[in-house]
Order: sequence, then structure tokens, then C-alpha cells
Amino acid sequence: MALAQQLGDTAGDTYMLGDLVHNRQVVARISEAGVMQAERPEALSGARVIIRTHGEAQEAIDQLVAANNQIVDLTCGVVKSVREKAVDLQQRHPAVIVVGKKDHPEVQGLISYLQNPHVVTEPEEVASLPDYPSVGVVEQTTIGRHRFERVHAALVTKYGKDRVEALDTICPHTDENQSASRDVAKRCDIILVVGDTHSSNSRRLLEVCREENPRSHFLSCAAEIDPSWFPPEGDIRWESLVVGITAGASTPDWAIDEIAAKVREIAGLKE
Repeated sequence: MALAQQLGDTAGDTYMLGDLVHNRQVVARISEAGVMQAERPEALSGARVIIRTHGEAQEAIDQLVAANNQIVDLTCGVVKSVREKAVDLQQRHPAVIVVGKKDHPEVQGLISYLQNPHVVTEPEEVASLPDYPSVGVVEQTTIGRHRFERVHAALVTKYGKDRVEALDTICPHTDENQSASRDVAKRCDIILVVGDTHSSNSRRLLEVCREENPRSHFLSCAAEIDPSWFPPEGDIRWESLVVGITAGASTPDWAIDEIAAKVREIAGLKE
């Protein structure tokens, strides 16, 4: 049964607004299931519209509702929680600082709910911020903890410790995955990072792994494996070689399984 049929018969055509997740393989499968894609909310009327995991700007939601669209909200619960915390912070501070990437859809959605937001990606950007009496701070859920710590330190230097209220809004699953991937990269001879180039947390995983292991390689599917990364089939080095695989949050299990199977094939292993 097509995904659109599974969602029910209370609306017309079913659309994703933008990419549902940052993984082209997953988006392609969803499209094959009968869900179409739209880039702009004003293009939709009287349809069923799926809101992606990163959330959507408040203005876009208002447009969709006004045009009699049925909303299927798949915004990640952690992303919603960050939004609520940021709105609460702006009740106590004249400005809210979002530590993240300005063009990321999660950040774009978040700042649409705030009255005076500033997005900061690097600590060097803090110096140009206005001299507020105090600021609230939240993070993009998939931002690297080390990046946040550097930006936070710069904010404390500029405003003073007592004038910065920072909430830890990094997704705990992303944080744990980065920590575990760092540990795996230390223990493996080769590590494969599986994800999509559009995925911020997948690219960050590659950075984390390469900090520990220069033989870290990024790929999205088994077809992208380069045999030159490994010894030839039957080579004695396979007896002690340790290959690690880690993946971004939007990577489907089947993609990981296919990559693991391909590595075994290159090694000449049955198990």
C-alpha cells in the first residue's frame, strides 16, 4: 500500500514540504511510495502536507493552514523542545542567540518563532553582536558540542558569565553518536561514515572520526565503496584488520547493512 494511502483519505494529494529528512535515498523511496514534493508552501492548496523532521517556519505553517491544507507534523520532538525553550528564554532576555548554521532548515524554522534572534556559527562572530544586558542561548540540535563550547566561551567573554543563560539543546542521540563514533575511530584501522552530503550531523560525524583516524571515509551507499581503501581479497592483513561503520541519524538501516555486506565481500568473508 502506498504511503499516501496509509495516511488516510481525508485530503487530496500528499506532499513533502522540502526534504523530509536529509537523505536522498530515503526521500527517493518516499517519493516512489506516492508522496510528491513541494519547495514553497504557497504552491499548495487543499492537499495533505507532511512537515519534515527539522520543522518549518511559522509563516509557512500559517500559509498552509490558510490555504486549507491538512498538516501532518513530523517535526522531531527534540526540535520542538528547543523551540519551546527558546521562546521561553526570550521572555527573560532582550535577544536569543542560536548556535548553529544560518541556512539549516531547523535553524530557519526556529528563528521564525523568535522576536530578536541572532544565529552564530563561529566564535569569531560574537564580537559583532550588539551589547545586550543579557542573552539567552540555545543550539541547533545537531551542532557539534566542541563548536558550541567555543561559541559559548566567546559569549561569556563578551557579556560576562552572569549575563549569559545557555540551555543545552543538542540532541542527546546526536551527542552520544558523535562520542561513540570518536571512540570507534580510535580503535579501528578504517572507519566508514555512512550518510548524505546534505546531512549536517553526518558530515560532522566525518569530522569527528577524522580527528581520530585519517583513514575515515564518507559514503552514502555500497556502490560508493572504493576497493582501494582496503587490502585485496585474501590478503593476510584482513586477519587483523578492524573496519568500523558509523552512520548519521537519517541513514536507513538497509544502507548500513548493504555496506557491511560489501565490505565482507571485498574481504572474501562469508560472515
